[in-house]
Amino acid sequence: MKSYYEQKDYTNAVSYADKVMANQKVDDRIKSDAQIIIARSAIKTNDEVKAKAAYAKLQTIAKGELVAEALYYDAYFKNKEGKYEPSNAVAQKLAQDYSGYQYFSAKGLVLMAKIITP
Repeated sequence: MKSYYEQKDYTNAVSYADKVMANQKVDDRIKSDAQIIIARSAIKTNDEVKAKAAYAKLQTIAKGELVAEALYYDAYFKNKEGKYEPSNAVAQKLAQDYSGYQYFSAKGLVLMAKIITP
């Protein structure tokens, strides 16, 4: 699934990731890898509904940087829907709890800045 994603064959990447997610015996680390493939592929194909659902599910099973990415997109989608206060709350949580992952922490802070100055 990762090689399909790297080759920009998002349909096959998601297909294999869905198969991994369907297997109940798979470890959460592997499930989070599959879920991030689904989420990133949805972003690349502009399927924001699927991306939003995938990132929401990712928050429940992932750890570390993948949670930071999922939180950023949670704030992003809330911001896009005009839910600025909840978006800011998620971005603040991202900056506080996941500051070690500077890329997504910085993106969250930029997102907050855009809310302040629309």
